[in-house]
Amino acid sequence: MSDQLFAPAAAKYGNAIVRFYQGSSVAGTGFRISDRYIMTCAHVVSQCLGLGKDPEKVSAEQVQEKLSEKSLEINFACDGKGKEAPKFEVEVISQLWRWDNEDIAIVRLKRDPPSGSVEIEIDTVQESYLKHDFYVYGFPDGHGETGLETTGEMLCENIANKRIQIEGKKDQGVSIRPGYSGAPVWDLTIGGVRGMAVASVKEEDEALETQKVKIGFMIPADRLNPAVKVIQLFELLFPHEKQLENHWKDAYNWAEPVGSSIGGTDTSLKTWQEAIVQLFQLPTAGIKFVAYLIVVLQDLERSYLLLEQWFRTQVSEQDYPSQINSAREKYSALKASKAQKVQTQSSHLLFWVESDLNQSDYTVKAYFIPDSSDYDAEAPSGFKPLGTGEDFAKQFHSDRFSKEQVKQVLQDCLKRVGKVCETELRIDIFLTESDCNWEVDLWEVVQNGSTLIGCKYDLVLRLENRWKTHSAFIGDWRKRWNYITEKEEVRWICGDGKKRRKILQAFAELDHQDQYAAGLVFSEEQPSVTAFQAALEAGVPLILWSRQTFPKGSTVQEICANNHLNLPQRIKAQRQIGDDQWDEGNGDDHIGRHLGLIWDDINLVPPGVLDPEMLAVN
Repeated sequence: MSDQLFAPAAAKYGNAIVRFYQGSSVAGTGFRISDRYIMTCAHVVSQCLGLGKDPEKVSAEQVQEKLSEKSLEINFACDGKGKEAPKFEVEVISQLWRWDNEDIAIVRLKRDPPSGSVEIEIDTVQESYLKHDFYVYGFPDGHGETGLETTGEMLCENIANKRIQIEGKKDQGVSIRPGYSGAPVWDLTIGGVRGMAVASVKEEDEALETQKVKIGFMIPADRLNPAVKVIQLFELLFPHEKQLENHWKDAYNWAEPVGSSIGGTDTSLKTWQEAIVQLFQLPTAGIKFVAYLIVVLQDLERSYLLLEQWFRTQVSEQDYPSQINSAREKYSALKASKAQKVQTQSSHLLFWVESDLNQSDYTVKAYFIPDSSDYDAEAPSGFKPLGTGEDFAKQFHSDRFSKEQVKQVLQDCLKRVGKVCETELRIDIFLTESDCNWEVDLWEVVQNGSTLIGCKYDLVLRLENRWKTHSAFIGDWRKRWNYITEKEEVRWICGDGKKRRKILQAFAELDHQDQYAAGLVFSEEQPSVTAFQAALEAGVPLILWSRQTFPKGSTVQEICANNHLNLPQRIKAQRQIGDDQWDEGNGDDHIGRHLGLIWDDINLVPPGVLDPEMLAVN
């Protein structure tokens, strides 16, 4: 009866088998479990790479380092050519190295397997192993060409290491010994793979090895199958990697909430693959994770049928609706919460361009603030540095930049921020007074692109000398900014772009009357450097001007006449209109092509530039 159970699957079993090579010698066996994935013993891999036979002493990092020096090769038994069969290079899946602290390794073919090769499933039947007959085919010493089969009986579970003891038949066959490691163990009693051969008794206990003892061990199916599930999920989710990039952390935190705040400060898990590996070592967490991702793909109107089919094989028909509904409720709640946060959250790129006196080039520092409400500039927190002068020097091979190179650095920062920013981004560019007429809003988002920075983002300029050459006036700056945020209104003074003293006098007169003005607008001509310096001395946080005079049509006074709180958005809208007209061939005459805006929020300055003692004095 046992032979009858094995006969229909014999070809499939044999066609899944592979040889692992250490140089020209066969070091062990493996079997194909998925499209390009092969399971074997970790000690087989470490031996092939010259790292010894004790995988507990070998880390995944050491394996990858060794693979950078030499290749790991296999060939397929189904080719029928023995060692002459074509060899295939494989890579080791680091996340699954010594899965569950067991002698398990998964490798991936770098090219498609031969046509005769097949995948073989590991049985999930819940039945005792005791007294079941088994069959194993592997490549012990002296049989690397043709392989050698052996049969025997499964015995008891070793309580210490949870492996199943297997014993070759006393009167015939051979013992489980090196070369069989990594071979699938076929249960002849039920008809299916129930484990993987891992060690002979000689390897476990030298004293027990005799000519008459044919004892070995196998890792049981219930310890192998979670690793197979992980591989299956890797294959199913790779096509959706980009769509799930912003959702897998939420799925992980829901599936295993205890100590799993990877969306916050815990960065131990870098990828969704690592999350899957961790979750599938727990009883139900992996299933919850997959249910959540199915709901995400449904909402994004992406193909989820293959993932759903896999999921249905893991849960009962009765449990399927409750699992999906529970995931859908959590996803909907998180989606609503994120939508609410997006409405209130403000993300910023602080791009600080420094110039020294009598120098024609610049240094750059950049900081990304995911949520301005969490940012503290005085006790720096709530930001991610994108690069200091030294960082950019390594990337651009210089620590000082021309104006054109500053543009390239900004484009690089926008590219990196775009990968992590989930809300509307505002760009704050810090310049000296002499550089405030840079047409930054007309720079492209990407090099040689067509989209302008000022049309895609809320873009404001900032005056870096507020805390450098004009730190004595920080108190006035804070007073005026607090006034406009508390009163939600701005008193504007229309200034002469060339007369510094008149600008200072106008603000002083209103201050004396307790009618604080916080905005300075130049409507007739482009302001001079001295006009910006006057604004610094008066502590004026808002400055609006045009780089060109417009006798007809829109004027800057009309733009600043409404609520100041959405002024950066209104400026962006004007820039978009001007760019549309430019694209239509209507020239450069729209005011949106020439607007400059300084919007100096004292709470959003580069980290650490405002000394608390200096602030106290001011």
